[in-house]
Amino acid sequence: MGRKAASINPELVKELLDYERETGEFTWRKRGRKWFDSDRKWMAWNQRYAGKKAGGKWRAKDGYVYWLITLTGQRCLAHRLAWAWVTGEDPPGQIDHMDWNTLNNRFENLADGSSGKNEKNQCLPSNNTSGAVGVVWDKQREKWKAQIKSGGKVRTIGRFALFHEACEASRNARIESGFSPRHGSPGSKTA
Repeated sequence: MGRKAASINPELVKELLDYERETGEFTWRKRGRKWFDSDRKWMAWNQRYAGKKAGGKWRAKDGYVYWLITLTGQRCLAHRLAWAWVTGEDPPGQIDHMDWNTLNNRFENLADGSSGKNEKNQCLPSNNTSGAVGVVWDKQREKWKAQIKSGGKVRTIGRFALFHEACEASRNARIESGFSPRHGSPGSKTA
């Protein structure tokens, strides 16, 4: 699913699924006869699936776990379906889980995650070696370098002898640039 997300038809989502905003969970709705080529298949499907939880966990290549629902042969991420179900619109290119829990698909936890907004609400990257976002060791100068990354560009704030000074400088620069107060906090990939 690393490619561009396919378009989602909100009317179809509402016809086939029920969504509980408080829990973020989807259940299958009873389907009409038009979806099946025989009465037997129609009745069997409704008996087996109608009212039951839709989808299951799926691990992406980046290690994050999402809730995935196959809808008319198309694999859809539940947070994208939730957006379509509530707003009645095709979801934006990216949707951000505000609490970083990729299985928390409550609508209040979802936000338009255009890349600019999304980069300002990320957890501490797993490859971070200093333990602080925006702080790296500058081997040449033997100092801690405070930096900020925004819009794909890295800007150096300054170099500091003390780690905590670099951390404070990086944090202040993020606040001034409109980053989420939680940006850079430890996150999880959700099991």
